[in-house]
Amino acid sequence: KNFDRVKYKTLLTEATSRMTIRRGKKVNELYRVRDKIADYVKNGDMSSALIYIDNYINEEGKLKVFDVLCTMCDQMKGRVAEVESYGITDDLATNANAIVYASHRLDIKELEKLSDIMKELMPKVEFKEAMNGTCHNEIVRDNVSYRKCEKGESYLKLIEICKETKTQ
Repeated sequence: KNFDRVKYKTLLTEATSRMTIRRGKKVNELYRVRDKIADYVKNGDMSSALIYIDNYINEEGKLKVFDVLCTMCDQMKGRVAEVESYGITDDLATNANAIVYASHRLDIKELEKLSDIMKELMPKVEFKEAMNGTCHNEIVRDNVSYRKCEKGESYLKLIEICKETKTQ
């Protein structure tokens, strides 16, 4: 196994930068969508508001995923020498699992490249589990992929948005 510590550390930094940029764009988009939802409610078009709300909830969940993954990448970056010497240790296993799990579910090429490196560092069984859908971090697992929201959740978010935008 040839571990390229510079490439590994660079990819962790680039992945964090890419996710931070992506997060900023999502925040701006969510403000626009929130205002659009509020306008639908003001105009009495609840069906359109509810169509947008599911996407809003899912995109809001992605922000949490980016936050968690950025923290995990930073933790991995701080332990490069250890990873080089011992591979992925038990205390870093959850981070590695989440990065591999998210790598092919988010469109972030740096995470995909990190996943390729981690394939050599992780036990084969754990790598396969992460690729095939086992994620030990519930925030990443529950928010990385699009999901249909429960009606109650959608209405609660709608009420929250109306309060935030002072929509009657």
